[in-house]
Amino acid sequence: MSRLAGSRSLVRHIVFASGAFICVSTPMMAKRKDDVVIMKNGDHITCEIQRLEDGVLYVNPSYALAAYGVDWAEVERVESKDTYTVVLTNGERYTGTIERTPAKGEATANFKISPSGSPVAVKSNEVAIVRPVEEGFWKHQTGSINAGFNFTQGNSSAQLSISGNTDYRQEKYSLHLDGSATFSSQAKTQTARYTTNFYYNRFFRVPWYTGTILNLLRSDQQELRLRASLGEGIGRDLLRTNRTYLSAIGGVMFTSEWYVPGSGLEPHTRNAEAVAGLTFSTYRFSTTQVTSDTYVYPSLSTPGRVRVSTNANLMFQVARNLKWYFTVYENFDSHPPVNAPRNDAGVSTSLGWTF
Repeated sequence: MSRLAGSRSLVRHIVFASGAFICVSTPMMAKRKDDVVIMKNGDHITCEIQRLEDGVLYVNPSYALAAYGVDWAEVERVESKDTYTVVLTNGERYTGTIERTPAKGEATANFKISPSGSPVAVKSNEVAIVRPVEEGFWKHQTGSINAGFNFTQGNSSAQLSISGNTDYRQEKYSLHLDGSATFSSQAKTQTARYTTNFYYNRFFRVPWYTGTILNLLRSDQQELRLRASLGEGIGRDLLRTNRTYLSAIGGVMFTSEWYVPGSGLEPHTRNAEAVAGLTFSTYRFSTTQVTSDTYVYPSLSTPGRVRVSTNANLMFQVARNLKWYFTVYENFDSHPPVNAPRNDAGVSTSLGWTF
């Protein structure tokens, strides 16, 4: 009963926070819808340019029910009077109006950014991200909400998974928040797993950035009531194209852990840890996207103890904003401070809606 009451309380908090988030995120000013995108096959689209990422330009014509993506490599011309933040594949960032003209050759600098100073001209395939500069917190966000359910009659096992993530990007910094809840039941045994991860990156010199990391984990499998980790590090973009991204970060974390009473002599411990992380993503237009995050935490206060956290997703597009996800996760602890399992791993499938 206590677990059920706790779950209901958690759901109430999530609903309340989501409602408050939506209220404060209402945009203050709508973007104009007279942007022009001309495709190489001659299609002419008058629309609102929403963003460019992963080699996909998202447009929203006034006659469409929702925004849709077009292949950036198949775009011939772009005309817009609005202001955008542009990230190039070398990591440089600019804010200004944009214009794309037909390329006269592979070496043609056919994409022009006009900031307050002198215009900058680059090749269109050197443009990694384009986002409009608008008032309103909501307009700068992208993310997804996913849910999945698996059931096996043979061993009476069931699993429910719910997850979501959101990204907020500006010229000088970016925010990322994700969370998940997994409930498993088998042979009258029930387990739950909750995760929350928050990342704040501030760019100070191409391709370097500072990163703040906050991780929260509860795992019945590892008899872990809560692990809270907070740290700071220095990161570097190792590879960035308009479809692929690879970044590494290293720093120091401070961690507090609360284990289930009775699993050891000291259910509450505090640790200092080093951290080394690797983030990778790659996208293929209209087909698949692969993302993975792997972090290694060698303990500084307990020599010999190493934790590893990894999460990988394979995404297939079903229809526009509807996606299918295959997720693999693992949390490994070489020397838990109490007599608890060292490993917590799982696989889940889900359907997700992106925004």
